[in-house]
Amino acid sequence: MKTNLANIYGSPGTRVRFTGLFKIFFPLILIIFLIGLLVGNLTGQLMHPKMYAIVILVLVIIGWLMYDVAAKSFGAFLKGARGEEIVARELSMLSKDWHVFHGIPTNGVMGTLGGTDFDHIIVGPAGIIIVETKNWTGKISVEGGIIHINGVSPSRSPIEQVRKEALQLCNIIKEFAEPGTKISIAIAFASNTFEDELSRIDDVTICNARKLREFIMSLDKNNNVSEQKQQLLIEHLAKLCE
Repeated sequence: MKTNLANIYGSPGTRVRFTGLFKIFFPLILIIFLIGLLVGNLTGQLMHPKMYAIVILVLVIIGWLMYDVAAKSFGAFLKGARGEEIVARELSMLSKDWHVFHGIPTNGVMGTLGGTDFDHIIVGPAGIIIVETKNWTGKISVEGGIIHINGVSPSRSPIEQVRKEALQLCNIIKEFAEPGTKISIAIAFASNTFEDELSRIDDVTICNARKLREFIMSLDKNNNVSEQKQQLLIEHLAKLCE
């Protein structure tokens, strides 16, 4: 059914959840595999039976510790996925002349589940926009051109992260865009705890999720991507979401 809302491709948070589940279950699968090898070699008597028991016990303990660590970090993956869903809902309210893509792999390979992805890519009247979602808990501020959470700068700069992603996206779409095509980049906080609501650090827009559409609609609608190439770009990105 046609609507007056944005065209949506892909599913927000899917890759994040997959990565979290993989980190939880991979250690268990590896340990079970190693235990299976040991049990299978029991008849070969490569070691004393008591040694087999000790090694298997050690493997079980290591597997449990690895699982415990992974299970604790899984909550962070789920939180990130929920953040992407919050931002996706905001983007879905754009008008029908916008196309919103979720979870496209940064290596540009269709159907890839491993590795990293672009949280959101938007294509429309103002050209191409890339949005990195953060679902941080705490007061977010900008001090001296650096994003802080509760007064502390994160170990990994989200600004450098989204700039790197913009370069990766340029490489993926180079055949569909004119030389020098501008990609607008933004960081959206799903928690809506950014004090300034909407601000900029050089080429990067910083905003709360609820201000994201306001930022997009304020962009210059004159871009140097032809309608034909923009349609080819949309079709290409749509395939990467499959």
